[in-house]
Amino acid sequence: MATIPGREAACLEALESLLEQVDEIHLALNQYEALPDWVPSGVRAVLTGGGDEEKFRSCPELEPDVFFFSCDDDLNRSPKCGHYEALR
Repeated sequence: MATIPGREAACLEALESLLEQVDEIHLALNQYEALPDWVPSGVRAVLTGGGDEEKFRSCPELEPDVFFFSCDDDLNRSPKCGHYEALR
């Protein structure tokens, strides 16, 4: 996931909707000067200077048997939708 300043509330809500559904969350913080304190623990956040494409930054580091999901910072993913549970 990638986000920019001004979208903190929506991003936090999206992150919280995912935390119990996935093993890892990588968050690209575009245009941030420092790591903000609103990022939940357990989220791997990095400062970047790019745009939305920065959410793909961690892909080369992933193991071959890992599923990668790209998410928007303004959409919640309810556990009821079952997208992630179906792959467990």
